[in-house]
Amino acid sequence: MAILGKIMIALAVLIALYIARLGYLARTTQAEADFAVAGPLRPCDTAKPNCVCSLNPEEKFAIPPISIAGLMLGDEGDIDGKGVSDVALSARLIAAIKAQPGAEIKFVGGDRVDASFRTKLMGYIDDASFVIDARQAVIHFKSRSRVGYSDLGVNRKRMEAVRDTFAAK
Repeated sequence: MAILGKIMIALAVLIALYIARLGYLARTTQAEADFAVAGPLRPCDTAKPNCVCSLNPEEKFAIPPISIAGLMLGDEGDIDGKGVSDVALSARLIAAIKAQPGAEIKFVGGDRVDASFRTKLMGYIDDASFVIDARQAVIHFKSRSRVGYSDLGVNRKRMEAVRDTFAAK
């Protein structure tokens, strides 16, 4: 029995060290190079299931974009002259993002908004980029975890919550 106890303690220590390492990586790993800069979104890297993107053709990573068809854009970027301005549309998107736990806006420029989301328990950081596409009347987005192999569906759930919050405003 004494050997079993020592094995259990050693296993608990290894698990604690692994969790501590992930916590350290979550706080120190940098975002992708195209995060928080103007430009197009890139689809998810399909090597890890920790990302969703409205531009991904693979079902596992794909998620529908946020529709702005009923809003259209007025003022700058005018499509029909009757809708909300692109500034108001960005403000609505930012409000929907900020309504999510741990959200922090990192970049706003032109038709792009980038944000980071920090989880409460372990402090993992997920990065999300949103690009307003007035021609298609959608907001495309990508959300991915900085560390780890899988995100257990957290990014998909969060982006669905952003979409639902945006639609409800």
